[in-house]
Amino acid sequence: MKKISILLILSFLLLISTQEVFAGFGITPPYVRNEALARNTHYEQKIILVRGDPVEDLKAKVTIDVPGANDWISIDKGSEFILPKGESQFPIVVSVNVPGGADFRTYKGNIRIVLDSAVGPTPGTVGIALGAQVDVRFNVVDQQIIDFKIREVEIADLEEGHTFLWLYFPGKINFTMQLENLGNIPIAPSSVQFDIYDAKGVNMLESVRSTNSIKKVSPFTIGTVTAELPTRLKPGSYRAIYRIYKTPDEVVSQGGLTVSVLPYGTLPGYKGYGFAGLSLRDKSSVVLVIGAATLFVLYALFRLLRLKRFFSLEWVRSLRRKRKE
Repeated sequence: MKKISILLILSFLLLISTQEVFAGFGITPPYVRNEALARNTHYEQKIILVRGDPVEDLKAKVTIDVPGANDWISIDKGSEFILPKGESQFPIVVSVNVPGGADFRTYKGNIRIVLDSAVGPTPGTVGIALGAQVDVRFNVVDQQIIDFKIREVEIADLEEGHTFLWLYFPGKINFTMQLENLGNIPIAPSSVQFDIYDAKGVNMLESVRSTNSIKKVSPFTIGTVTAELPTRLKPGSYRAIYRIYKTPDEVVSQGGLTVSVLPYGTLPGYKGYGFAGLSLRDKSSVVLVIGAATLFVLYALFRLLRLKRFFSLEWVRSLRRKRKE
């Protein structure tokens, strides 16, 4: 009984002398999962390393064990890195880059993260290395999934349109969308439509569609994209109903907002429409003017060449006459 008591006391003292920096280590979320990765897809997931008592630097070592996909998986901090003291939460990003020749199947395994002292145990103490596991599972599928949702929308103030020569350049509505791509291929809205009403929202004044090709957002990421829409409204405040189209006929999101149009030249650095914002009639007139100018230049060149040839022939004839004389 006495020996047992001595062993218990020694064990207790040993635990006290053990480094306390390893207490309360965890990972959230403890998994990396995706059920619909396509070939040539990049996927990222953030993992938070959490420890309860960050009193000194710790060294982390990462081991990846996902049969058939080890080379596809990487950690933004590398395979070894330091968890600095004073930081109870330390984020890392796990990236999966699926190659073009990947087999269509399920890949699963784990990522092991082991913590140890960055300087090793001090004399008279026992070093303890703690570890945690991130479960990995993802499917590579032979299927394109097109799906996204709009998280936020915003519209900036804009200026009214203006006339240059005979051309009218409309005001440009810059409609910003925060898009979350839930599919496995790059995606963007096909278009955006604005129905714009008076300030009371009673009388519709114009209905316009986006004119630009909206930038695509990579799979499984969140990105900010902008739709550009022309307006001929005068300065003032208006109500608008927007519709964001997933396809030419399918609306993925809609809502209402206020559109503020300011006088031309009010906003420093504001860039309105160029040729893309012109009406079909104005675009046609520009094409006609350019075409007419081109024909005129070609005709002038033709006449010049004929004159040059004529004078060349006259010069030759003149030489011949002089020789005969």
